[in-house]
Amino acid sequence: MKQTNYTIEVITIPILLFLFYIALIINIPGKGAMCDQDAIGISISMLIFVPVSMVFLIRTLSQLLKKNDEKFRKLSLIIFISLSILSYGGLNKLIFTFYFGELKIKAYSTEDQMAFIAFYKNGTFYSEGFDASCNEQITGTYEMSNTDLKLNYDKKSEFISTNYKRNGNTLISFDNKKDTLIIK
Repeated sequence: MKQTNYTIEVITIPILLFLFYIALIINIPGKGAMCDQDAIGISISMLIFVPVSMVFLIRTLSQLLKKNDEKFRKLSLIIFISLSILSYGGLNKLIFTFYFGELKIKAYSTEDQMAFIAFYKNGTFYSEGFDASCNEQITGTYEMSNTDLKLNYDKKSEFISTNYKRNGNTLISFDNKKDTLIIK
């Protein structure tokens, strides 16, 4: 019986850690595009994650009630809850709070407001764009003067240009294929 208990743990814990790792990576702002075809992988991982999590939680709680390996069980429960919070939104909020910091201005696409860019006081920006099947996230740094805005980012954006001319509350793209942005 003892061997079966350890076999279940040897199977569930690595699966949970792998799925937490994937969820943590997905939640880092600017990690790229999330398209419809990615939803299939996320759905499959959730179909695996939920039952494995339930097995892990039930086993951990039952072992805690029996007072078996109490230190290990409490620690594993704390780690599980912490990783759950971080994986499903917590890490994203921490990054925005501590890395990006205070929001300076936010600008939206004039076309259909399906793209926006947020400029932070520390010189970084976060941009998101949406179309029929994808959600694009881009991060980088910017240099803004009274009339010019230059964005520095590694990945080419479908929605956001690299150079803008500021005219009041309007950011006019030098690239005619990109939208004009309105500062709100």
